[in-house]
Amino acid sequence: MAKKGIKNLMIEANNRENTGTDIPEHEQEKHDDSAEATEVSTDPLARVHEVIDFMGNKLGAELEEDEYPKILLRANPLGDSSYHETLNLININKKNINDGVHMGEEIGHFWRTQLRPKEDKREHNTNEFFGFLGRRILQNSELGEQFQWNEEEEPTREEVLEFIARRKKWSLEASKKLKENQGDDELTKFYRRKLFRHESERKSMLAHFYGYKFARQVNINRIKNWGKLFSMPNAEVRKRFFQENPDYSGLEEAA
Repeated sequence: MAKKGIKNLMIEANNRENTGTDIPEHEQEKHDDSAEATEVSTDPLARVHEVIDFMGNKLGAELEEDEYPKILLRANPLGDSSYHETLNLININKKNINDGVHMGEEIGHFWRTQLRPKEDKREHNTNEFFGFLGRRILQNSELGEQFQWNEEEEPTREEVLEFIARRKKWSLEASKKLKENQGDDELTKFYRRKLFRHESERKSMLAHFYGYKFARQVNINRIKNWGKLFSMPNAEVRKRFFQENPDYSGLEEAA
């Protein structure tokens, strides 16, 4: 999911804590009946398909007509863009149709899902790794010059660790309160929501931070066989690229 940078994940999470909102923003969107969802018009649809086809060509992969994802344009001004794997649906906030960060990341997620080994399940860290690589592939192309690139400064490791430690502490507190109030349906529901929120924010932050970190240090100029990389099993991706010295063996020659 494109979150406009990890800093914004922190800001949005802290804003929810300060205002008492108990459901993460991406979960709110699922339950927000006022959020308008409509199929995109021809031009935005062609725009998304253009990036899908460009990235597919980069990966040496083609799609049958029925394999293209469904495209929705969200009108919710608070919503982020996302790729829903089970629905094969790319959800683009209408304000982000020309934002390369959002388009590159969600289409990166889409292609990883298409090429990932069937026996592998979706894994958060590697999923965000390929989403960020999708950004970089698009940004470092002629097509990418047609997009805006609204990236922000990323947080330090210390800031991320502080954020995670705080959520872990709050999760433990919410879990304790949940046990203490088992007989009260309203309080049980309240603390269950808080526990879910804190755990979701902690896991999301970890996945984005490490996935983005290791994707950022990949030397994309060394990779000629992108299809092989996007088709790697999760365990091999972690072993070869979730380290300070990435292993490019077998990737530096075109297929």
